[in-house]
Amino acid sequence: MLTQQNYANQINAIQGFNAISAKLDQLGFQMENCCCSIKTQMLQDKYEALESKYLVAQNDLSNAAQSQYILGALGRFVAYPASA
Repeated sequence: MLTQQNYANQINAIQGFNAISAKLDQLGFQMENCCCSIKTQMLQDKYEALESKYLVAQNDLSNAAQSQYILGALGRFVAYPASA
């Protein structure tokens, strides 16, 4: 009788450890998934910041080209001619 109780206690302990192990595995998976999501969001933020800088630089280049075209089309331009 005492031996059976001892075996039952050992089985219960093993089952408890197995349950804890399964929970730890789930926790590890959730932490890995969370870290992956955080890294993905950080990369997305960096991409959006670089894209914004690229668009600003592209706009600046377009404005510079437009200004050069307008100045070239005007030819020689004197804003305030010298008074004689």
